[in-house]
Amino acid sequence: MSAPAAAIVAQTDPALRRRVVCALRAIGMAIYVSGDLAELAGYLAALGGGEPAPKRVLVLDEAFIYPDNYEGCARLKAAAQAPLTVVLLVEPRTRTRWDWNGVDMVLRLPLDAASIAERAESALAAP
Repeated sequence: MSAPAAAIVAQTDPALRRRVVCALRAIGMAIYVSGDLAELAGYLAALGGGEPAPKRVLVLDEAFIYPDNYEGCARLKAAAQAPLTVVLLVEPRTRTRWDWNGVDMVLRLPLDAASIAERAESALAAP
């Protein structure tokens, strides 16, 4: 496995995924792009919680974890066994839920890729 990524991108929309990856690379982040939920969970589990465990940010959209939208993020955080900030991208028609377990930041689409990358970067910089 290559060096652990600071940002993990898991999105179903290929065009937005490409733009977000480009924007994150432009600000110098190491990135891992996941193709499906099983691969993502495996990647997070393989990272383990080395000493000290680096902080990471997971940027995913609700379609990527459908139908487990509300519990899936908590399971992904548990699999990571390390500090993981989850940024969930949601469609404008999605109602805000009080029970989005494991979600640290909800961003409503449409957002441009640079804004998403900036939010991911700020999530890593937060204490």
